[in-house]
Amino acid sequence: MGRQLLGAMVMTAMSVVPLAAQDDSQDGRATALAVTAGVSRENEATHGVFGGHALFELTAHFALETTGRWMDRGTHPGAYAAELAAVVGLGGTRDTAVPYLTAGIGFHRRAFDGAGPGVIPEFYRRRFEPGQGAGAISERRTFTDPTVVVGTGVDVALSRTMTVRPDLRALFVLRDGRHDAVYLATVSLGFRFEHKPVTPSRR
Repeated sequence: MGRQLLGAMVMTAMSVVPLAAQDDSQDGRATALAVTAGVSRENEATHGVFGGHALFELTAHFALETTGRWMDRGTHPGAYAAELAAVVGLGGTRDTAVPYLTAGIGFHRRAFDGAGPGVIPEFYRRRFEPGQGAGAISERRTFTDPTVVVGTGVDVALSRTMTVRPDLRALFVLRDGRHDAVYLATVSLGFRFEHKPVTPSRR
């Protein structure tokens, strides 16, 4: 499932990049910093998410983004995820709201502390040593796994420097040919540091 979604995102991005190159005269490059809040959904449980990202625009339509998120896990110590992703804008540089697609890779770190086996997802429970999965876990266990990330959203310019960005994203946590999916719905409030002024109607 994760490979199919990633393939679709990459194919779409490849079809958009040549079009973006035609509009590079509208130089909208900038660096952006943002704080993020929202919710995550994993194994039928919903929790809060808080984090931030830095966005580096290489052209008016293509950027690299680094993201870090802390995800609450109720009574457990919690989880942390970080990624590096490509972001492809699907609108014009003069648009106030620009849809985008994103895809990337990263890692997901999750800890369990004193939890019974009934609340530990199978993706992690099967990796405990023999005998541990049958009873309560009395010590902290931490798992760090690679991720593939795909998503979409809309970058909305509130002003030349301030942006708001609703975002939907899926993290596929990978290990031993299996995966665990984490779905994220977040909103980011960001500040752009423009390399050059852009059209006032855009920012």
